Formats: sequence, structure tokens, C-alpha cells
Amino acid sequence: MSEILTRALFEALSKRDSAKALECIEKGAYMDRTVKSQNITGISALHLACAFGLKEVVVALLAKDHNVHRCNSLGWTPMHEAAKAGHLDIVQLLHHKGANISVKTDKGANVLHLAVVHDRFDVGVYALQATEGRLLYEADEAGDTPLHLAIILERSEFSSYFLNNCYVKELLNTKGSDGELPLHLQVTADPASPLIEQLIDSGANPRLLNKELERPSQLAQRYKVTSKYLREKEFPLFYLCCKKIVQEPELFGKAKEQLPEIVKSSLDNVKQELDSLVQSMSKLKINA
Repeated sequence: MSEILTRALFEALSKRDSAKALECIEKGAYMDRTVKSQNITGISALHLACAFGLKEVVVALLAKDHNVHRCNSLGWTPMHEAAKAGHLDIVQLLHHKGANISVKTDKGANVLHLAVVHDRFDVGVYALQATEGRLLYEADEAGDTPLHLAIILERSEFSSYFLNNCYVKELLNTKGSDGELPLHLQVTADPASPLIEQLIDSGANPRLLNKELERPSQLAQRYKVTSKYLREKEFPLFYLCCKKIVQEPELFGKAKEQLPEIVKSSLDNVKQELDSLVQSMSKLKINA
């Protein structure tokens, strides 16, 4: 009888029939059975209920002590299914019942990765807060953090949230799966995006080179976009001097004896800028 009820349970879940599924659970369907779908094995009743957003069924399954940690053949738990589908209430329910919100799939994706990929902002914020920001620093198997994915996939809501609410400075100068830095990725995605300024203001170094040995401003020019902000931030002292010349030309005509000191000071600062650029290039060669 239980075998028949179990088959009926999975059939009801596949049809998103909560009433029938609840009836099968109440009458004694087995909780430890799994099914196969599209070459994925190990799919439990809880996986399906979470994926389809059947909260009443999830509650009933948890009341019967259904295993919240069970993985299918792709390493996905019910938590991953709920996150992918954007069912925040179920994500919270599973978490409160002891499900591990930090668990990764066999591709190294955590709940925040899935939230970014499938554009589930509320789920992402919850996962980030529940782990005190830890998930943001975890890279998937390909080498991408949620921040890299948010920029690559143009999830601007996520990108802005990460930049405004999280300590991301150490991530901003870290390469992703394709060897590109977040600032270069954003310039590639949208060279006119206001997120470029946010990235730089948050700590992205505009003088770092990508795998093609290009600075972000050079990359922007390739897309026929000239970013004054990018160029100013690359060599700030040079642009400050130019601005001073335009705004206060008399500054350089006051006293000839002052000029050598001004030039010397400017050259010293420019040398520091160039030394910094050389160091960046040296690191690039070492890491290549």
C-alpha cells in the first residue's frame, strides 16, 4: 500500500497537486524514496515540493522528518531548488529547520550564486545576511564569486547591493573564471554604466591590466566609449595638474623660482604612479 501511495505522491507533486500530495503523505507514503528525471537521480519529494513552491507540502514533509540535507546526483539539496525558483518563504523554512544554507552543488555553487544567476534578489539578500556575508567570498568551480556573476550577467540590483552593503574591496581586484577583473567585466557589459564609478569608489583599481594587457579605459575605447572618470582615476595626479593649468594658469606664471619646486613635486608624484603601474604589470607576468 505504501509503495502505491509513494508513486501517487510523486505523481501529485509532478502535477503540482498539493491536496493530493498531502493526502498521500498523511496516509503513509514512504519518505525515503527518490525518482529520476532528465538523467538526474536522487530527486526526493522535498526536492520537488521546494522547486514547485508547494509550501504546505514542504511543511507536511518536514513534520514527517524528511531529510533536508539529501542531495540529488548533481549535489543539489532542497535548499538549492527553493533558491533557484525564488521561493524565499521555503528557503527560510528550510533554514529554520536546520538545512545548511552554505552547502554547495557539485559545481561549487552556493545559494547566493544561484540567486544571482536566476535573479532572485530577495533570496540572495537573505542568504547573504544569514551567513554574515560569507557566501559572497566563495568562488564556484569555475572561479567566479557571486559578485563576478552579478557583473557578467548584468544583475545591477545585486551589484549595487554588494557594493553598498558589503566589504568587497578584496574581491574587486580578484580575477574570475575567464581571468577578468570585476571592473573590466563591467566595462565590457556596459562601458557607460554608473556601476563603474561605484566599483572604483569601492576599491577597484583602474590601473590594473586584464589578460589582454588593457586598462579599463582602453577597453572602453574599444567599445567607442570615452570615460573621463576612468581616465582621471587611472592617473589622478596627471589630470589634477592639467586641471590646475586650465583653472589657474597664473599659478605657473607667478614666480620663476617656484616653478622648479612645483615641477619636481609633480615629477615625484608621477614617478610614484608609474612605479605602481610597473608593479601591477610585474604581478601580471608572475601570475600568467
